[in-house]
Amino acid sequence: GGWHWVRSKLRCLTVSVSRTYDEIRAIIKIVVVVFQITSSFATSFPYMDFPRVLIRYQQIFGFASLDVVPALRRACIGNFDHLDVLIWATLGPFFVAAVFVAGVCASRRVKQEPLDSLPRRVQPPLLVLSYVVLTSISRVIFRTFRCDDDFDHPSEAAHSPFYNRSYLFVDYSVSCKSARYRVHAAYAILCVCIYPIGIPLSYLFALISVKPIIAPSNVGDLAHSVVQKGKSEGSWLREEVDHEPDCVDETKGTMVDQADNWTRPRLLAESYLTEQDAIEHVAQKAVALTAPNPKPLIADEVPDSLHVDVKRLQDVGYELIHTTRTAHPDCHATSFLFCDTRPSAWYYEIVDAAERLTLTCLLPLPWAAPNAVLQHAAGAILSVGFMVINALVRPFKSPIVGCFSLFTHFVVSTNFIILWLLYDDANLEGDTDAGINRKVLGFCAVVLNAALMPICAFIAVGLEAGVDARRVRWILSKFQCDAHALT
Repeated sequence: GGWHWVRSKLRCLTVSVSRTYDEIRAIIKIVVVVFQITSSFATSFPYMDFPRVLIRYQQIFGFASLDVVPALRRACIGNFDHLDVLIWATLGPFFVAAVFVAGVCASRRVKQEPLDSLPRRVQPPLLVLSYVVLTSISRVIFRTFRCDDDFDHPSEAAHSPFYNRSYLFVDYSVSCKSARYRVHAAYAILCVCIYPIGIPLSYLFALISVKPIIAPSNVGDLAHSVVQKGKSEGSWLREEVDHEPDCVDETKGTMVDQADNWTRPRLLAESYLTEQDAIEHVAQKAVALTAPNPKPLIADEVPDSLHVDVKRLQDVGYELIHTTRTAHPDCHATSFLFCDTRPSAWYYEIVDAAERLTLTCLLPLPWAAPNAVLQHAAGAILSVGFMVINALVRPFKSPIVGCFSLFTHFVVSTNFIILWLLYDDANLEGDTDAGINRKVLGFCAVVLNAALMPICAFIAVGLEAGVDARRVRWILSKFQCDAHALT
């Protein structure tokens, strides 16, 4: 009895820690996105006269966008241009992925694991890698296509040494009319298909493949399939353990855990189907009362089991979807893309990728002058638009994470508005005293990004840990299952 109590408490603690880790992962992803966007202003708006404190912030937090080239150039390390950086940046992730896959294959052979376990071990880290490098590499790719050919002054065009010349906007040592540039430009077009287009498309295909599980259109159908699969999978795994006496203890423990993983979804599915049947029975009684010459329905004749709460059924269905996509083996490899979102917002990772690419790679706009006011106005308008989308969709299953995400969107929008104000101040004509205090604006942006946002992130993590503990207790009380059976 004592050991059973200890084991049940440990399992409840494991559930709580696992779920809290999911929410921490969501917060980490949000923080990384904010730093990637706010640390790319110097490259998105190269003509901008930034305050010194904001320039220092860009240099320190440039690691979030993996932009180490400026640091190497400041340290006079290496002799390379943007075309060299293009090759290194685009081939680097393939090299890292190849080394990782080779290590996993070697580990699999040593442990004599089956071949079908390879995708489940390889795909999640590769998804994390693609998430981290998406914006930084895409930015390098898009910079390759922007050339500056505005050198021909009408009065001295024929005599200018730069007449009919064109140079790369981010590296004036590269001529856009050289054969070397044309070869690298063709290579960059291929990389556009791989990175800024290919990665979001791969996310979309991966999410669509598991959509019937992570966002089912009919929860009742999911409940029926979970009941069947939970019984078959659990029985098969436990029979395998019983009929393999020579199996090592570690493998036995893994198979028992896999069988236990289906116990909780199955119990939730059975509870959902019971509640659904009760609601349908109540609906049939209500229809009978509205028929011609209805027979009065005496309240005492209605059993207590029919006094159901539709809201409770929705809660059970939501929890069923959440636990099923956690336990289902088809979802393990791609759980990074949807583990922190609500079922109705299963597609939000695609929206997040579009937001990051828009705010870090498409600015400055290619069809407008780099130093035009349209660039800063577009950044402010787009950032506010993505904030509105986040507020309307409410993608995260945790209200705390959702509030933190909305706050970080406000931070990003405020940064773009501050840049717009700095641009307007730098281009004021006439009385220079009529401008705003640039140092104060830069300091406010740095405090907002480097101090207030991390503090809010730590607060969100702490609050989420407490909410998650109460959620586990809610599950145990709602379904009246002991901790060992439910977890």
